[in-house]
Amino acid sequence: MPQVGVKGEDLFNIQGTPPNLFTPIAGDAFAPRNPQALQIDFVKRPPYFDVSPTHRAKTWLLDPRAPKVDPPPVVEKLRNGGLNRGE
Repeated sequence: MPQVGVKGEDLFNIQGTPPNLFTPIAGDAFAPRNPQALQIDFVKRPPYFDVSPTHRAKTWLLDPRAPKVDPPPVVEKLRNGGLNRGE
């Protein structure tokens, strides 16, 4: 049977509390729990971008209209169709 993690190791979890679904969510629902969230994440939801024929990412970091900055290595992996499970 497939396993989600490695036996004996804790699964990765997102810190904080999920948003209350009875109140409107402004911006990205994960922003308050994401230590790397951008300021715009608290105001607007990020757009979807195709990163491969079978995968999409919802992030401002792939927006071609965004200011040009050196992206974190994970973004380069997404742009190049990488980032397999476990990377």
